[in-house]
Amino acid sequence: MTNEHTTPETDPIAQRLDALGAIDRASAPGSFERRIADAAMDAQSSAQTPAPIQIGARRVWLRPVGALAAAVLVVGAGAAAWFTLRPSPTPATNTESITQLASLEQDVDDLLALADLLDEHAGSWSGQLRSDADSLGDSIGRTWDALGTIADEYVEESI
Repeated sequence: MTNEHTTPETDPIAQRLDALGAIDRASAPGSFERRIADAAMDAQSSAQTPAPIQIGARRVWLRPVGALAAAVLVVGAGAAAWFTLRPSPTPATNTESITQLASLEQDVDDLLALADLLDEHAGSWSGQLRSDADSLGDSIGRTWDALGTIADEYVEESI
């Protein structure tokens, strides 16, 4: 296959097609177009015409239905106009959203810094945290026992 561009003058297929078209056009008799036009006009004149439209008596029950449809249309248009013309609440200004975003970003940074701090000192703090939790548990236990004793004494006195 070659990349040469062919023109209709140099393309043998285009030349053959042009020759076939010329032979076909020359073979039709001179009155051919006139016979086609006559046949089309005869077919058009013999076509059936549609029946005329007759308007009958009006139905009385259609009047309330039409009035109801018109009322629904008017109410719907009024509601649409009401909702489109009613002032909407003002959206948050751009500076408020930027402030909220900056505050959120600061909170996330603080949380990540706290997590890094806990990871660094987890070993040294774990023993202290455990001892603090144990002492708090003992203190709560003693307080609970003291409250139980006070409640028991109150119940015995009230009986």
